[in-house]
Amino acid sequence: MEKTDYIIEYQCPFYKIIKEEIKLPDGKTATYFTHVANNPFIAVIAIEHEQVLIQHQFRPTIKAWNWEFPMGAVNSGEKELKAAQRELLEETGYKASNWTELGFFYVGLGHTNNRGFVFLA
Repeated sequence: MEKTDYIIEYQCPFYKIIKEEIKLPDGKTATYFTHVANNPFIAVIAIEHEQVLIQHQFRPTIKAWNWEFPMGAVNSGEKELKAAQRELLEETGYKASNWTELGFFYVGLGHTNNRGFVFLA
C-alpha cells in the first residue's frame, strides 16, 4: 500500500484524526480515517499474595464504570516503566518493588495506532 495524501481532520493535546488516501495493491484508492495517539499507554498487572489488583473506574468514553487494571498514558519524554510506577501509585496508592515488562500490544488496529505496554508488578 502506498499513502498518496493525508490531512489532519482534528487535533488535540492527546491525539489527532487523520484522513488518508491510500493506494491499494490492486491499484484502487481508498480513504481511511485514523486515530493517531501522541503517546502510548501502560497497564499494570499487580499481584500480591496470589491476588490480582483491579479497580472500578468511571470511563467517560463509554459513559460507564469498568473493571480494569491500573493504566494510563505515558507522558511526553517519560519512559514506560516510570509511567507504570507513577500510574500504580496515583491510581491505587501502592508501590511495587519488582517490575517486569511483559511486552506491548496494539489496540483497535482498524482505527488507531495506539499501543499499550504491559508491566507485571
